[in-house]
Amino acid sequence: MNKGMTMKTLEEQGLWEARRLCFESLPSTQTWTLDHAATLRHGDVVWARNQTCGRGRFDRVWQSATDRGLTFSAILKPGPGSAMAGHATQAAAVAVCAALHDRDIAARLKWPNDVLTRNGKIAGILATSLPEHQALVLGIGLNVNMTASDFPVLPASKPATSMRIEKKRVFPVRDMLDSVLAHLESVLTRIDTEGAAFVTEFWTKHDALAEQRVTVQSMDGPSLSGQYRGIDSEGALRIEDDTGAVRVFWSGDVSVIPCKNRNYAGGCPCRTCRTV
Repeated sequence: MNKGMTMKTLEEQGLWEARRLCFESLPSTQTWTLDHAATLRHGDVVWARNQTCGRGRFDRVWQSATDRGLTFSAILKPGPGSAMAGHATQAAAVAVCAALHDRDIAARLKWPNDVLTRNGKIAGILATSLPEHQALVLGIGLNVNMTASDFPVLPASKPATSMRIEKKRVFPVRDMLDSVLAHLESVLTRIDTEGAAFVTEFWTKHDALAEQRVTVQSMDGPSLSGQYRGIDSEGALRIEDDTGAVRVFWSGDVSVIPCKNRNYAGGCPCRTCRTV
């Protein structure tokens, strides 16, 4: 183990009474968890107070200075017959969103795995499957105490925010870890016992893309623009194209198409203009 990567097992639990492993600093909790997947147990949580080289989807950088952000990974090895792995990404987004609602932060969900507020992206989830270990690793990054100066220069279409920016106060990072894990355990357990319908219902209620026109860039095909039609019961994205056909996407990157009426003198009433 490299210098600066000292690990300790905390008394607080991970998921389902598994372990919570804390590092003062790691390049990436996701990479460490993937590298040690063979020896980790179902529900183990790897938390780094400082993450220096974290990655999000499409290799986007996700860094977090000590006690500024919450960065952790959880490993799931649910076994045969479990439904949680198939809905884990949405479950993690719902858990983060619910934890923010507990603190009066009006968070919303953006398919496939982002959590937003009115001011920008506040959290993201990265899921990596490990078929050889029959495991899934969930990486979660939540901007807790960042200020505007902590964020890199971002395009206007992809702003970032934090809990501190939203509420003008500092939050204990460990408390947020406790809260997100409690919600995540509850959501994943409910998926196994009653199915994922409640996840779709929660998502629909807090959907940041509702009523908007979007462009989807799929991982393995051309982009498609159309009217967003929500997610289905399996968590897939539905887009109605200009012919009226509904297309389903399991992965991809979504961007909102700016409304042509944004500069309308009386103010445009569409959801895009009300929420951007």
